[in-house]
Amino acid sequence: AYLLWAKGGVSPLISVVPITVIWYVLGYLLQKYLVSYSLRGPEDNQILFAVGMLTALQFFAEYVFSGDALAVRDEHISGALIIGNQVIQWSILISALLSLAVLIGLHVLFIRTALGRNLRACAQNSIGASLSGLDINHLYAVAMGLSASCAAVSGVSMALFVSIVPDRAFEYSLLSLVVSVLGGLGNMVGSILGGLIVGI
Repeated sequence: AYLLWAKGGVSPLISVVPITVIWYVLGYLLQKYLVSYSLRGPEDNQILFAVGMLTALQFFAEYVFSGDALAVRDEHISGALIIGNQVIQWSILISALLSLAVLIGLHVLFIRTALGRNLRACAQNSIGASLSGLDINHLYAVAMGLSASCAAVSGVSMALFVSIVPDRAFEYSLLSLVVSVLGGLGNMVGSILGGLIVGI
């Protein structure tokens, strides 16, 4: 999003669409051809692999963008909404609405579609899902792609009102883990409430 904005003047609100698609594909391929092999080992190795992958991505981002704080400023959403004594920046409000739209989309996907039911079945009992004929490797890759897409949307949303620093990757990863545990693993509503509690 920063490169498209800095080099081409493309608004993050526009670039978020292709960026989301690109990160879905990258997440899918990463899971299918790399992460899936780490799942065959002990759980300790899986955790070490995840931390190592996060570290590698962080240093790659520092190599590409440097370690300096970068900012994306879209003049179309500058200014603020004033309601009484409350002042809300348009960038924060739009980011919140974008996040809410993603959450609603995920909820509809998981509850109302066959793909969502298959993903939930795989998460609850992968062996049973495999025995029932589901391609769990494909479903794992789809889940990873969706996770990468959500991370991309989150990154673009945050870039609208905070500076971008690769060193904060671990900070946000720990916060996301805290939110997931606080809200309950596999509980979307609980995760939303956990995010509100941690954020506020």
